[in-house]
Amino acid sequence: MIRRCLSLALLLLALGAPLPARAQNLQSLLKKLDSKKSNTRVGALTKLADLGPKAAPATYRLIPFLTQFDEEERILAIIALGKIGKPALPEIEKLLAHEDEAVRYSAVWTLGLVGPGAKAHVPALLKLLGSDPDEDVRLKTVYALTQIAVDDAPTLSALVKALRDD
Repeated sequence: MIRRCLSLALLLLALGAPLPARAQNLQSLLKKLDSKKSNTRVGALTKLADLGPKAAPATYRLIPFLTQFDEEERILAIIALGKIGKPALPEIEKLLAHEDEAVRYSAVWTLGLVGPGAKAHVPALLKLLGSDPDEDVRLKTVYALTQIAVDDAPTLSALVKALRDD
């Protein structure tokens, strides 16, 4: 029985039939991000998120989605970047100073999804918490800080102070 299954699998491979567990090529997914069809881009973003850290080379292509108006695509890019983790952080941090509050919100959310791996970005988040003019950005910053450094006494102290001030 096992030989038959192996033979069938080898035959399918030889014929070029995809195996269910076979991952799509990263380059193919990046190409789909350029599609004019939203559902194609959404599918590619979802698959990039599924790849997690293996999708790190796609960071430069995912960052622009955080500045776009399509909410579904922006959220999927946030999730993908959060799953990529540390390799995406330098590009995400640049967006913390963006003029658009939706972009800052997305960047903060992404840092929160990265979690403790984004601990080096706590000072930038604390600065946002104390100075960002947008209430939603400040609230999302509270979320991010609780995901990144909730066990850090100075961070907890800053969170308590910020909550008292509001």
